[in-house]
Amino acid sequence: MSKNPVRQHHVPQTYLKNFSFQKREQFKTYTLDMKTRKIFEANIKDIAVEKDFYTVNLCANKYAWENFYATHIEPMMGTSVKRLIQQVTNNLVQDNAYIINQECKMSLSIIITFQLLRCLKARDYLLTIAPDIEENVLDKIKELFMGKGDEKLDNQLKNYKISDDLRRWSFMSGTLNEELISKIVTLLSNRYWCIYRITGKGHFISSDNPVMFLNYRTGNVGFGEGLENSCVYYPISSKLLVAVYPKEFIYEGCKIIDGRLIFINEKDVNGFNLKHVRQCDRQCFCSKKETLQYLLNQQE
Repeated sequence: MSKNPVRQHHVPQTYLKNFSFQKREQFKTYTLDMKTRKIFEANIKDIAVEKDFYTVNLCANKYAWENFYATHIEPMMGTSVKRLIQQVTNNLVQDNAYIINQECKMSLSIIITFQLLRCLKARDYLLTIAPDIEENVLDKIKELFMGKGDEKLDNQLKNYKISDDLRRWSFMSGTLNEELISKIVTLLSNRYWCIYRITGKGHFISSDNPVMFLNYRTGNVGFGEGLENSCVYYPISSKLLVAVYPKEFIYEGCKIIDGRLIFINEKDVNGFNLKHVRQCDRQCFCSKKETLQYLLNQQE
């Protein structure tokens, strides 16, 4: 690990590697940039990364959050997901095989939760609502402490501005909030799970916002849909996608899918991929350029 890790991935390389191909001993992936509408080849070191994304200068160790993810979450992600991929891609495993037990659900729920909380969409959402929250808090503080005869304090509070670094600290603290994490993990792990495996030539894509939400009531996709009424999809490789369904979404006869492996064809894959494009922050990733080109053409 770098002593001063200023280039910080909000989607870890150990995950991105599952959507890559090797070229000259480097792991590359094709990248679709939805802003420029260009497709290009990129090293996984150079995507889903931002300078000082987790760095908080207010902390004694300003790289504490980056180090936490690198030493605790990403190794768990690499081990758990790799084990599941090996199990599911075994040629002896058949359609409808029971794959995901409760222990596996818990591990994947933790992985999905941390990825959800650390993504760009989560940070942008916080920054969107932050001004209103900050204004209300500051107004209450001023009401409590101003006008008590301390002119110096009055001036300080009157001119006080919340710094970007403090906002970043607030965002990062939220990603490690035990109560919030436990709530999301519990909600996810108590749902119906299955894993889709592509049997043909198709490929799943991923993105800079890899946890996908589909509100089953409205049909809308995206981070803002929330968990309560949403199906959650999480591609774990170019051939595998984990699906998490609310129990009220699955009608009684479909309970049998819980924990099962389900084979799907390329036509089904395109539906998942198109929804993923709609909810990415900016970029989508795939080991096959043709898949991204098809998806780009569908946006015309």
